[in-house]
Amino acid sequence: MGINVYLRDGMVQTGSEAVGLHQQAVSIYVSSKGAKTRHDETGRCFVAVPEPTVTLPKFLLEYVEEITYLENFELVPMREYGVYSLGAAASATVLPFVYAGALWGYEIRVTKATRMEDVSSLVEAILDGSIRPTRSFADPQSGLSREDLEAKVAELERKLQEQRNSWAYLNGTLIAGEEIVTEHIAALDKQAYHHNNLQ
Repeated sequence: MGINVYLRDGMVQTGSEAVGLHQQAVSIYVSSKGAKTRHDETGRCFVAVPEPTVTLPKFLLEYVEEITYLENFELVPMREYGVYSLGAAASATVLPFVYAGALWGYEIRVTKATRMEDVSSLVEAILDGSIRPTRSFADPQSGLSREDLEAKVAELERKLQEQRNSWAYLNGTLIAGEEIVTEHIAALDKQAYHHNNLQ
C-alpha cells in the first residue's frame, strides 16, 4: 500500500524551530509513528502515510495539496475497471494488476483527494461494491483496427463497383428496351397505316 500526502510549501514548527516543508526532511508524527517529508522524482514534497484511516496532524491539514493512494487487491471479488469518483472530492482508477506475466488482481489508484476521509470512503465503496464507475473501461471499444478499416474500405469499393455494374446493366437494358419499344411503335404505326388504307 502506498499513501502519499503531497504538501504545499510552508513553515512548520518542529520542536523549537520553524522549518520550511520543502527545504529539508521534516519529521512529522502520523498515527504515533514518525515520518519524514521526502521529495518524489518531480520534486513534490510528500509524507508517506501507513493507511487511509489515519488522521493527519491538524497543523499539516492547511498544507495538504493532494493525497494519492495505490493498492493491489486479489481478483475476488472482482471490480469493474474504470474511473470511480465521489463527486469532486476524490477519484480512483481501477485497472488490472499483472504480476509475473499473469493477471493477479486489480489496482486501485486514488488521486485528487485532499482529505484522508475521502480516500478511505472511496476505497471502501469500491471494495464493497456499493458504487459503479463513472467511466467504465469494460464497455466494448469503439473504432476499428487498421486491418478492419482496410477490409471495410475493400468491401465498400466492391459494393461501389457492383453498383456501377448494375447501373451500366440497367442503362444498357433501358436503351435496349427503348429500341424495342420504338420498333414496336413503328410496327404498330405500319399496321395502322395499312389498316387505314385498306378501308
